[in-house]
Amino acid sequence: MRAINKLAIFGNGLLSGENLKEAKNYDYLIATDMASLKLINKGIIPDLAIGDFDSVSKKDLEFLKRQISNISAYPSEKNYTDLELAVNKAIKLKPGAIDIFGVTGTRVDHLLAAVFLLEKIVSSAISAKIIDRNNEIFLVKNSTSLLKSADYTFLSLIPLNQEVMVSIKGTKYELANKKINRGQTIGISNEITGKFCQITVHQGILIVIRSKD
Repeated sequence: MRAINKLAIFGNGLLSGENLKEAKNYDYLIATDMASLKLINKGIIPDLAIGDFDSVSKKDLEFLKRQISNISAYPSEKNYTDLELAVNKAIKLKPGAIDIFGVTGTRVDHLLAAVFLLEKIVSSAISAKIIDRNNEIFLVKNSTSLLKSADYTFLSLIPLNQEVMVSIKGTKYELANKKINRGQTIGISNEITGKFCQITVHQGILIVIRSKD
């Protein structure tokens, strides 16, 4: 098995052309369900297609089987979403980082489940992000530095746990050893003012969201 530094998972939610172009920058690609067909239509062959394929016609499924050498098909009635199946497989491959595309859209339940799946990945000592056209979402357990970016105007900090203790420097609104309870919105819509900002989580886990608009 080749060493995998960067792995991407493509879900069946909203996928922009820009997201699909990013596929070439990864060492290993996992696609769920209909995302497999979207990638192939762009000339990109996933290393693994996984899921119940309930949104794919029989004709398209046969086409996928001819194009992709590694397909894991599951029954539609199962205890895991297609994305969790993909995440479980990705963790076993032990990549350096996992980026997840195509998990935002009209299904808020799937989006929330995807955000909580980040904790499973991070607990396996693998960095992970959810990326769509307008946002990137990741977790911070200890500390991180974020460079100011023209692509992302806003920075939001949301507690994953019941409460977090956090400090942030280099932003419009700085915090020092501030306790934020889940449900409080004090961390929403901050901005990086310097070249970078420093986020330190003294207790708990933060959901960090960088947004374009």
